[in-house]
Amino acid sequence: MASIREKLLECFRCVFVNQSDEKLLSATPETLEGWDSTNHFLLLQVVEQEFGVRIPEKDGGELLSFCEIESYVRDRAAA
Repeated sequence: MASIREKLLECFRCVFVNQSDEKLLSATPETLEGWDSTNHFLLLQVVEQEFGVRIPEKDGGELLSFCEIESYVRDRAAA
């Protein structure tokens, strides 16, 4: 069974193609080319679908790195 990190990495790969895993693991809108508002919205939709979680808009706007999204998903999975 794939870990949360592996599944989340696959979500990032779906939205941000042709990026190295290392770059995706440290991704923020400032460091990852193409991370704009549209791709941020798409990423959150992919994450919601993959993990079966609902990310409210107020939370989604604050999830601005791979690490923050990973922590958010882990917290929801533990609940």
